[in-house]
Amino acid sequence: TSDRLCKEHGLSVVKPGKDKGKTYAEWDAQKKGKSWKAKLKLAIDAAIPQAKDFDGFLRLMEAQGYEVKQGKFISFR
Repeated sequence: TSDRLCKEHGLSVVKPGKDKGKTYAEWDAQKKGKSWKAKLKLAIDAAIPQAKDFDGFLRLMEAQGYEVKQGKFISFR
């Protein structure tokens, strides 16, 4: 209904995408190049193809300066 009304009144229709669920502050920080989440995502995306196994991936992340914490979930700092 919202999409139809927007089209009828010449307004844009928001398409769901990869950025779904971002807060304005996170979106703004990413746009300005200051988002720690975006930087971490880039580091992870760069390390995955280089790693031969999971331990190698963790070593690559540590080599980039990230502290790896393993527990029920893995976290990077």
